Amino acid sequence: MTLIQNNITLQKACIDRINEVFDTCEQYFNTKFFRPRVVFNLRGNIAGRASYSQNLIKLNAQLLIANGDKFVADTPGHEAAHIVARIMFGCMIRPHGNEWARVMTIINQPANRCHDFEVKTKNVYSCSCPNEKHYLSTRRHNNILKGTP
Repeated sequence: MTLIQNNITLQKACIDRINEVFDTCEQYFNTKFFRPRVVFNLRGNIAGRASYSQNLIKLNAQLLIANGDKFVADTPGHEAAHIVARIMFGCMIRPHGNEWARVMTIINQPANRCHDFEVKTKNVYSCSCPNEKHYLSTRRHNNILKGTP
């Protein structure tokens, strides 16, 4: 399978997972949801982002390709749960609060707040720990150069 075919397959798997989450929540809450638009243009160290107001889920294509099935199992459902929680419980909920965690339980997915994917950047650091390399964001790298935390 070529890289492009693999990317298309993984993107389809993400969309399928999002639809599965909405199907499950429609049955559980006995309500109909408009499916969000899904784009794969997120960059940097963020795996996904959900926008309730735009009914949009953004996913990071680079992390998807690098992490494959683990990304599909973790990120699309996490982001879909944000939209469902906001619709069902209102705009005053915390992003990773009890309501979101409840939706994560309904969709049978662990309520993990952050991903643990390795994000490779051009800012590579090393130290004496067992990890050979540490990849830092451009912002963190620039702060180191400036001497600010």
